[in-house]
Formats: sequence, C-alpha cells, structure tokens
Amino acid sequence: MHETLAEQPTAEKLKSYDPVASVRRLRFDIEQFEDGIQPETRGQVCDEELSYLVEGVKKASRTRFLLKRQNEAIVYFHEGTWRNYSGLLLTGLEAAQAEAEEDHRRAFLADRANEDWVNGNLMCGLKPSEQHAWYSSYEHDREAEYGAAFMQSCGRQPDRKMGFIYLASCQEDGQVLLESQTVDLSDADGFAAVERLASSDQAVDMDTLVAAYDTAIYEKDGVERYAGRADAERQENAWDDIQRHRDLIEYHLNTLEAIAKRDLTPPALEAAVKKHTYGVWAAFKKRIEGEASSHISGGQVYMSHLADPHLHHLLEQETQAAFNDFAQKGIVMVGCGGGFSMMMGEAGIMQASGAEVHSSIFGGDKHGKLTFTCPNGHHNRRPYGKLLTACQHKGCKAKVACK
Repeated sequence: MHETLAEQPTAEKLKSYDPVASVRRLRFDIEQFEDGIQPETRGQVCDEELSYLVEGVKKASRTRFLLKRQNEAIVYFHEGTWRNYSGLLLTGLEAAQAEAEEDHRRAFLADRANEDWVNGNLMCGLKPSEQHAWYSSYEHDREAEYGAAFMQSCGRQPDRKMGFIYLASCQEDGQVLLESQTVDLSDADGFAAVERLASSDQAVDMDTLVAAYDTAIYEKDGVERYAGRADAERQENAWDDIQRHRDLIEYHLNTLEAIAKRDLTPPALEAAVKKHTYGVWAAFKKRIEGEASSHISGGQVYMSHLADPHLHHLLEQETQAAFNDFAQKGIVMVGCGGGFSMMMGEAGIMQASGAEVHSSIFGGDKHGKLTFTCPNGHHNRRPYGKLLTACQHKGCKAKVACK
C-alpha cells in the first residue's frame, strides 16, 4: 500500500496537462516556509507527476492511496494546510464546467466531474468497514462524434479505450484506502458485471472486481484478458514498475525543486520544466521497454536531498539524451486514418501540448499504434516507423493493417 499525506491524484485529468503546476506548488512552499518545501507537498508532487506518467505505460496499472481523516472529514494537503477533500472535488467540477463553456465538445468532462463529485462524497462519508466501488468508462460516443485526436487532447487514451475501476474502503481508524485500477476496452458488459458485484451486500476487493470485468468479456469472445488486456501478464502493475526506478524519480523531483528556486520569466520557466519533464518521460519509456537500466543496484539508495553528484550527472545525461532522441523522431500530430504533420526538434516539441508529447512518447507513430491484435486475437508489436502486413504470431496467417 502506498501511503501519502499529499493531495490524491485522480486518474482522469479534468484539465489539459499543465507542466508548471508542480513547480508552482514547490515554489509556494519555498516562499512561505522557512524550512522550505514541506514533505506533504513533495509527496503530492511525486504522486501527481507519476500518476500522469504511468497512464502512458502500456500495461495495466493499480494505485493504492490512504486518505487522511481529520475532524471527521477526509482531507488533502494544499498550500501548507489540510483542506476538505470535498472542496477539491468541487474545484474540479467548476474547472470542468468552465472548460465546457469555452468548448461545448468538452461537456462530457463536466458530466464526468459531476460523477466524481457524487462518488467522492459517498467515499468521504464511509464509516469503518464500509466500502464504495464505482467505475468510469471511456467515452466511446464522444470519440465517434469528435474523433480520437480530440479525445487524446482531453487526456483520454483512445488506443486503449481506457476506463477505471475504483474501490474505497474505510479503515478502522477512519482513514480511507482508495484503489484505482485501469482497464482497457471500457466494455459495457464488463462494467455491468462490476456494478452488479459492487451493489451486492458482500465485501469485495479489487482483484474480484477486475476478474468480474474480464469474465464478462471472455464470455463474449473467449479471449483471456487481465484488466481488459489480451497481452497482459497476471497482476501486472505499471505503477510498481515505475516505482522500481527510484533514482530517476528522485532526480525528477530534485530537478523540479531546483527549477522552482530559479528566478525565471514565465516563458523561460515553462520551457525549462517542459524540456526536463519530457526528457524524464522519454527516459522512463526507454527503461520500461528494456533499452536502458537504472544507474543504481538494488542495495543502493538515491537520496532525495543528498544525491551523489556523479549519479546526478549520469541521470542528467540520460534524460537529455532521451529528450534529444525523441526530438529527432518528432511529434505526430494526427494518427492513423487521416493526414498528419510532424513537429521536429526542440522548438517543435515545445510548441506541442503536453498531451501530444505524452502520447507521442508513450504511444505510436504516424502509422498509428505500436501494439495491436490481429483478427484472431494475437498480440502484435511493430517497430517504430514501420508497418506490419501479417500477424507475427507463429502459425497465424491473418492480414493486419494500421487501426
């Protein structure tokens, strides 16, 4: 279980990615507190940064956060004080409603934020030994109406049709354990099975809810899945995979802190944060896919504030090289099935939105997704920039194409 005193990250982003948000939080503490950045703030920044990063990893992911209760209310830490969690949900709802007013296509985000408000308040009202489970689905109808590129700009995952299952369990001391599980496909029958199980009187756990989701899909197509993924390993968890790279995590946080202490103009600040963060994303991608490894052994510890200068230099080189390699490949602005444009080099990367960069690093290329299944259900992975015309599974002769 991961326990944090920080604001809890939500898997679904109500607003487009703001690369400077974490630095603003860190800078507030630097300016307001004699002892500098508070541990609660650092924890919040870590959780927020990793929660956004992990959604790009092509694996199922599960997070577990312990929500603090104070004076009968679930609270989160913000700008040096503990605040009511319901206020965070209300702020999210107001932000989503404002976006919907600016762009009517984003009205579904306001609807989802309202659902978050309702379920969040039910969670906050739990008593010891009580549970509340719910789900959120990928908006298939909105993609059909506005296209995959628009959904991607809203922080959604059109290639995976990613949805989420949530389970909140109140502990004996009143704190609430909140679990969040990604599921691919956002299958209606799978979510219906989750809802039936959640509405029953029996106590449930996340494994049981995920199994109900997968079983409902299996009964339709006979394909074995975990969290909706045909190519998944049992109990795989991208969150755990990322946590193993503690050296890169601490380097990321330390560098954000160093940037927060610099006197930079807003444009220069945004550029510094983007280049660093995108380099960290690209470095994580290489590590997770086996193209690079940690600079520390299992017995070593990368200290948050007492980092070895040599190790820091190695991590700096790694992230800069990863950023440069990514910048040379460029960003694909529109995916498979239509026209596309490329933004090359550092200047092009900086002009793109955070969602576009995130998708380009962790997603596909101009031909579409890098991983997909053939008509017979076999998992395929193609090299970056190249197309496959036939399934790579031994003995399968099915034709495949970008989709």
